[in-house]
Amino acid sequence: MNTNIKVLKKIRSIILAIVVALIGALPYLLFNDQIQQMAGLGYIGLFVACLLTNASICLPASAIAFTLAAATALNPFWCALVGGMGTAVGELVGYVFGRLGRSSVSDIDNIELFNRIERGLNRYGYWAVFGFAFLPLPIFDLVGLAAGTARLPVVRFFLVCTLGKCMKMLFYVFILGRYIPL
Repeated sequence: MNTNIKVLKKIRSIILAIVVALIGALPYLLFNDQIQQMAGLGYIGLFVACLLTNASICLPASAIAFTLAAATALNPFWCALVGGMGTAVGELVGYVFGRLGRSSVSDIDNIELFNRIERGLNRYGYWAVFGFAFLPLPIFDLVGLAAGTARLPVVRFFLVCTLGKCMKMLFYVFILGRYIPL
């Protein structure tokens, strides 16, 4: 009887994990063209587009491209900050997914990359979150999952993530955007 309950809980956790991942990815999958157009609708559109592209778990989407495109028509500094904040809010989906509990992401323990990220978080703490947020790597969803499973305080995670994402957007808008005209 006890084994059946554990199996049912495991199945429930897996189903919950799939539902959360699909809900996070659904807006991006269904409204990809509209999200791209949204980035051209000013700062609010840019924020929403960046949020939705980063809310999708493990789906590659480029908020950097949206931010660079918006920066050609709007103030580049504000575009970088708005894009960075939008991406940070979107990354909370991965954090919440990880926070749902270790059991819902227990199968991810078998992924060596996730284990390395977890060790990095344990060793370097918020510096690791900042570094991963700053680098243009598509694996930040795993960082959010690891931070959630490690139960890092959400406010600190969000602030450090926002700082890293804004710094990354500033770098791209002012360095890359200057040398690669759109």
